[in-house]
Amino acid sequence: MTVARKRIPHDSCKARTRGGRPCGRPAGWGTDHVGTGRCKLHGGASRIKHGRFSTIQRQRIRDLYAQHKNDPDPLNLLDELAMARAILHDFLERYDEWRDAFLAWHASWTTDEEGHPASPKPRQVLDISDARNTLLAIARIVETIERIRGNVSRTDLLRIMTEMGRVLERHVHDEAVRARVADEWLSIPLA
Repeated sequence: MTVARKRIPHDSCKARTRGGRPCGRPAGWGTDHVGTGRCKLHGGASRIKHGRFSTIQRQRIRDLYAQHKNDPDPLNLLDELAMARAILHDFLERYDEWRDAFLAWHASWTTDEEGHPASPKPRQVLDISDARNTLLAIARIVETIERIRGNVSRTDLLRIMTEMGRVLERHVHDEAVRARVADEWLSIPLA
């Protein structure tokens, strides 16, 4: 006859499994806080306990995250704009060198006695579309800066001016007056 063991009551992990049932592991199982909180399999081992980025494991990333989160002027993107432009500039300066190295490697493709390539493969093969992508990133940063500053984009300015012209045509019927208004609008200095 087997004797049923009496389970000692303990706090459980309290997380839900993929099947929707509560986790049966003890609270803090597999962590340094056994007896409290979630088990290792349900986020209990994570050092950051809440927030959108609570699952970040690498210490360097967590440190950088904290640094950027505490930035006193997070909407100032001028440094990002300068960095993106520097990366694009560097890329364009070195593109021909990388392309030439790749073509030379490809042209000299032979193997030695052991079957290894006779010339070393270039460390990096670049695609000019990377420069385009960097340029698009720069444009997005500039648009964001302008939006943050509250400046009107060129597209919005043209739309506003077109609508102003339509209103003028609808309500002012004298051609001479419309011409004077249009001339005055065009004489307004920009910035």
